[in-house]
Amino acid sequence: MKCYLWICILLLLCSECTSIYFTQSTYELWCQENILYPSSFVYPSSRIGIQRQNAQQHVQYSIVEQTDYQKLFTVKSKRLGDFYFLILNITRPFEINREYQQTYTIKVKAHITFSQTNTTTDQAEIQLRVADSNDNDPVFDVDYYRQNITSVSLLKDQKSLLKFHASDADEIENAQILYEIDERVDDLSLHPLTGDLYLLNDKTKKKTYEFSVLAYDRGRKRDNTNTKTQVKLEFFQEQQQTSGRNGTRETARILDTNETIFYEVINDVNVSINQYKNWNYLNSHRPLLYVEGQITKNFELFIIEPSSHDVEFYIENLNIYVGRPTSRDLIVKISDYRLVLLICVQNRSQCQKLVYRLTSLVDPPSLTFLVKDKIILNEDVPINTYVTKIESNENDDLFKFTYKLIGDDDLQISKFYIDQTTGVVRTAELLDAEKQQFFQLDIQIDLQLKSKKYSIIKTIEITVQDQNDYRPKFLTTQTNFDFQDTYQFVAVDNDRNKETNGRISYMIRSENKDDFPFSIDSMNGTLVLISTPKKENYYFDVVAFDWGQPMSLETVLSVHLHMAQNGHRQRRDIQRSSRPRLKSLYTRRWKKKYRLHNISTSAVISSHSPQPSLNLTRVSIITTTSTLLPSTSTIIQLNVGFQYPSNVTTFRIIENSPFETTFGRLNIYDNDNEDFVNNNSYLSTLFSHLNPFHFVILSNDSTLPPFSILDDGTIFVIDKIDREKRSMYEFDVEIKLKQIYTLKIQQTLCVESFNIIFKYRQKIKVKIYIEDINDNPPQCDRFHSTVDVEENKIQTNIIKMKGYDPDRGDNGTIVYSLLFTSDHFNINKQTGELDVIKPFDREQKESPYLVYIILTDQGQPSQLQTLCTLHVNIIGLNDNVPQFIYQNKSLTYYEFDVWEDMPKHAVFGQIIAYDLDGNFTLRYSLEPNPYVYILPTLGYLKLRRSLYLLVDQTFNISLTVQDDGKLVNRTHILIHVLKVKKSSNPLLINEPAYSLIVNESLPIGSILTNILKRVQNGGSTSVKVDYIELYENLTIANETNVSNRNMFEVDKQEQDLKD
Repeated sequence: MKCYLWICILLLLCSECTSIYFTQSTYELWCQENILYPSSFVYPSSRIGIQRQNAQQHVQYSIVEQTDYQKLFTVKSKRLGDFYFLILNITRPFEINREYQQTYTIKVKAHITFSQTNTTTDQAEIQLRVADSNDNDPVFDVDYYRQNITSVSLLKDQKSLLKFHASDADEIENAQILYEIDERVDDLSLHPLTGDLYLLNDKTKKKTYEFSVLAYDRGRKRDNTNTKTQVKLEFFQEQQQTSGRNGTRETARILDTNETIFYEVINDVNVSINQYKNWNYLNSHRPLLYVEGQITKNFELFIIEPSSHDVEFYIENLNIYVGRPTSRDLIVKISDYRLVLLICVQNRSQCQKLVYRLTSLVDPPSLTFLVKDKIILNEDVPINTYVTKIESNENDDLFKFTYKLIGDDDLQISKFYIDQTTGVVRTAELLDAEKQQFFQLDIQIDLQLKSKKYSIIKTIEITVQDQNDYRPKFLTTQTNFDFQDTYQFVAVDNDRNKETNGRISYMIRSENKDDFPFSIDSMNGTLVLISTPKKENYYFDVVAFDWGQPMSLETVLSVHLHMAQNGHRQRRDIQRSSRPRLKSLYTRRWKKKYRLHNISTSAVISSHSPQPSLNLTRVSIITTTSTLLPSTSTIIQLNVGFQYPSNVTTFRIIENSPFETTFGRLNIYDNDNEDFVNNNSYLSTLFSHLNPFHFVILSNDSTLPPFSILDDGTIFVIDKIDREKRSMYEFDVEIKLKQIYTLKIQQTLCVESFNIIFKYRQKIKVKIYIEDINDNPPQCDRFHSTVDVEENKIQTNIIKMKGYDPDRGDNGTIVYSLLFTSDHFNINKQTGELDVIKPFDREQKESPYLVYIILTDQGQPSQLQTLCTLHVNIIGLNDNVPQFIYQNKSLTYYEFDVWEDMPKHAVFGQIIAYDLDGNFTLRYSLEPNPYVYILPTLGYLKLRRSLYLLVDQTFNISLTVQDDGKLVNRTHILIHVLKVKKSSNPLLINEPAYSLIVNESLPIGSILTNILKRVQNGGSTSVKVDYIELYENLTIANETNVSNRNMFEVDKQEQDLKD
């Protein structure tokens, strides 16, 4: 077994030794471009050629398919030991230029000779890659740059004014371009790598800047560059021509102080106004709006005309508060509120106008209304009778609704009217169920929010309930009706309800009931003869009565029958008469028309035959109508009326009482045992248990009071009552007899008209006093107030808080207190005077310092409170030295790294100092030195010259900062000059990966190469590399890829690949 294994190994080695072909089919070589000497040989790092097999073997190489570029190369064979090396010769080295061609493909043929008769050939391919050399200068895209700058907001937005770009056809650091301003310009900064030009100071000293910009790559020195471009920048304000205005100058009036300012219009302040979404009137001490954007420190913000005037605002820094909320309807007032702001800089000399509309804080589609959709009314109610009220589910003080009746039916709308502000519906005319019984009213509810309007439609159905206000009426008849066996009396009733008020029955009234020969059907009024008449004349009444409730009405028809016997055909003449009746009283709004009908009927007896026999076959009836009124009227005395002293009665009710709350009753009956009608026991008995009167409210105001009275005298609330709006209501109340009782008295007393005399007063004055409840929280005179307090000083009565409460008594008594216990303040509970009891240190307390003051009333059983905000500005003294900071942290010195090839006038750092006294104007200075300088007000550090002569050195420079009060602070700056790291070998690109050859003895930390990526315009840019994948061949027979991320590392700052 062991012998077999050794034989296999020897056969394998012999097979390798006897190979007569190229060691590889493809070889990769590299060379440097633009070689200065006349010829060059390219020696590979690995063997290229054929293995020598015996002493007789000879190998010659030649280039296959000679083309134009292949004439640059020749090949030859060189034997070293047992190997024939292929040597590639460059005939014209200066023509090898990487910018024209990066890779040359050369096909080589080997002629192998063993003897004169034994020859063979083999072919291989050589990929020759050209490495870069720094043989090209950068080239600017534009020879002359000119830019007009119309806005200095680029400084706040950190946007570049101009971007320079130059391209270099070289690679790696030879293509890394640096930009430099050729002269000193303090207001500008040029980024050395990107070519972006920035504005450092918005207060530019000059309007025009002209300078040169240099471009050079890192492979050459600045002094050797020939690339330069000219730049011209012009700064000017963009003019806004507005109709009716004088160029770019305008005036504005500040709402808070009523001060007029004259300013120059600008539009480069990039700010926006935003509204806090969680704001509501319950936390209105918090800011409503805030301003954000790139704003300089020394700015002022005002509210100017033409802003809306019904809400007062307060501005503090970048927050806008509601100044003084007067009531809960604040939400509606600020909905769709037009706010015009003016943000000013340069001591109000330059301002920009901002317009903002506050979005609506209400959702009208979510509002609901409570309304009775079906209402029943009696038809005899007086004008201005309360019908219903449209109620919102929200507080009426919060939303102001407008109500109106809509529709095309003028007849329906004319019968009712609605109060536009309260939503109370009343009758406008007398209702008549016989003319129209059902009404459908459409009510439009409008909610106006500034420029937006919302409308909601509600429908109510009103049914007019029929009352017994018509008496039955006999139909008029023509003469000479034949009466044979029967005769029908017909009466009608105009009442709509035919079950009761309009249902008619008949009966006969006669003094001789025993021998009366006639009878009448109670349902249809048919008169029939039931026995033989025994007398010549009969007198009786035919009565038609209805079934009305609460009382019945009737009409009487008197009939006289005379019997004559003269031998001829006997005829009866019947005389009928009806008592006069008052038909109807119609009232339309405030105009009244009276129509009085007097109907009389008589029976005429005539003789046409001498025959003595009795014949009742024909009755002749003649009717006449009279419209004459009686000369005198009957007087009815009623033992009712108001019996209050001085003809005045008073009631009391608490404000905000619920809808339809009853709180009093008017009494018109003095003695229950006394007859209702004087000298008429029938009417007294009939009316004693009924409510025959209407209580009519008579008001001297243009609007009726928010009360209504039932038929029994009960007073109830129909609208909201607010004592703070009105503390007392005064009106007259009159009692009037209902129509049905008027008809009943006419019927009972058999009179056409009558006059009523009340035993007591018919009219009385009613006074209703509104009692106060604790329904209003205290209010501050100003919701947000400002006061100045000097630091390190105790002061008394720095401000007096003024509050008011519209309630009375304890409900309106205000007590002042602080929301949080404070060591610095004390407030007088009764007067609201605020004292400083402990001095302030402005450096320890932020200014403004917020003090929340609670205003509490003394109402019972619960107390109401309001929170007011006091903004305390602490006026500081110049007692603090400016402090140096970096990233919001204090430090004792600054330290910066500067690359050796960084251009002159390039910005490499900034010094920032902060003064706790609030002095924002600080000036910086450096000790005299030839290397760097500092901008005095901005703190930017710039190079006076390139520091390549000071590579790997560190120098120290003293720094000074001074405030307006001449207080000085000093520190020092350490500047380290760093050397630019360059790759030790050129980069060979083998897409899609990088291919490098590394010696195994290379020390750790050696730089292998810079990793760059070529861009289309000929330059190069850095590539971010996180790690390197390493692949190595483990065996010749079987290649396996192994990933090793620990063998190499990438410098992510410099993009260097290190071992």
